[in-house]
Amino acid sequence: MKQPFSSSTICNREWWLLILFLCFLGVASAHDLESIPPSPISSGVPIAGHFSLLSSDNKLINEKSYENKYKLIFFGYTSCRDVCNKMMFDVKVAMQELGKEADLVQPIFITLDPQRDTAKIIDDYVAQFDKRIVGLHGSQSQTDLAVKAFHVFMKTKQIDHAYIIDHSTVLF
Repeated sequence: MKQPFSSSTICNREWWLLILFLCFLGVASAHDLESIPPSPISSGVPIAGHFSLLSSDNKLINEKSYENKYKLIFFGYTSCRDVCNKMMFDVKVAMQELGKEADLVQPIFITLDPQRDTAKIIDDYVAQFDKRIVGLHGSQSQTDLAVKAFHVFMKTKQIDHAYIIDHSTVLF
């Protein structure tokens, strides 16, 4: 089967990174599409990208970690019923498709729910998809700083005796 681009036009790694970027560009809500403001990407708002959070082994990870890799950063939470699972599955497939070139990519999952998502819960969650995905957590204030830096939309909604978090679905 003929590939859409020859290797002289675009390399396999760049092709998959382009596909990842285009697939995940934009903002949508898992639960209430009308409540989300325009994407910072489409509205011209600069996205900073500073964060300082902990991995499951309590290693401090920030935007300077993994400097020699492309970072794919997603904000979500482990009890999200739909969007987060789909995004993590898509990241898993992309990493598999990249083959050896996946070594150049570091997928990162940042929880929006530090009250429920402990280090163990996050670690178990991301491991279901791909062991190369690093799950990060922190205090509510650390999480809020990362959310603000990336202009992530999030809104907690009470439903019966539980809550859900509507949130951006951008893969940075």
